[in-house]
Order: sequence, then structure tokens, then C-alpha cells
Amino acid sequence: MKLVEFPLTNLQDIPAKLRQFADRIEDGTLVDIDAAVLLLRDEHGDVLVHGFGNADPSLAYWMMGRGMRKLDGESQ
Repeated sequence: MKLVEFPLTNLQDIPAKLRQFADRIEDGTLVDIDAAVLLLRDEHGDVLVHGFGNADPSLAYWMMGRGMRKLDGESQ
């Protein structure tokens, strides 16, 4: 599994960033994407977790852990 980091653009525009990822998947820039996990925080501080594709709960949990380690600077 390879972790792909966000391109360096304005991360404050959440809808535009989500559209950019969808466009990259559809145009083939990001290939073989079979699972996605989206974490959202609402205005009350509640975290919403959404899994897409093959992201069942156990895979979503594993993917989030890999992402946290990547953010902490650990190797893949």
C-alpha cells in the first residue's frame, strides 16, 4: 500500500479539495484506488467517519492508523 499525500493547494476549501481528489481518481492520475476513508469534524467537534469502496470497518481502522504514523514521520 502506498500513501499519497495531499497536493500543496488551499486545504481550507474542503469541497474543492474533495472534487480535486475525485477528478484525479476519475482521470487516472490516481490509479487502482479501491478504498477510501474520509474523516470529517463538524462545528460541534464530532468526528464523522465514512468508508468508501472496499473500506470495511477493519480496513478503515487500519488505514487511519497508517495515516497517523505517516503524519508522525514514520516510514511506510
